Amino acid sequence: MIPVTYTYDGAGRAAGVKNPVTAFYYAGGASTDATNRIKYTAAGAISTKKLGNGLWEHAAFNTRLQPTEIGLGTSGTDYSTLRLQYGYSSTDNNGNVKSQTITAQGSSFMQTYEYDELNRLKNLAGTAGWEYDLAAELQIRQVRQSHIRPQHYVIACSG
Repeated sequence: MIPVTYTYDGAGRAAGVKNPVTAFYYAGGASTDATNRIKYTAAGAISTKKLGNGLWEHAAFNTRLQPTEIGLGTSGTDYSTLRLQYGYSSTDNNGNVKSQTITAQGSSFMQTYEYDELNRLKNLAGTAGWEYDLAAELQIRQVRQSHIRPQHYVIACSG
């Protein structure tokens, strides 16, 4: 087991996670390191974090504290490695993600989501259909993509 210790900021939140033997930071930095320590939003969510591989993970949130963007890159504002963008309904935002854009390695993919009257996933970008049986188990009807033949899947979601 690899030993891990934490450094904390003035509010008692984790500022860094490190190996006490090597002093290598897996995430963040010392509480006094204003550049590399884990940073938080006013609501307490992690907004920026330097990872042990030198990349930075960062997130943005809307006024309902829902993540609208998650990025990974070479700085706290860079999206060159990965960018995830989330969209929510502007008229009936009940917390369900309505769209997601994934950008990585120069390519972008957008997915849209639809939900049934019980807020269960119903459709994903028109490529798959979902149904729920009487035991509330998710039934994925088909996956239609140019390189995949239609399939039928059953995923047990009940406890």
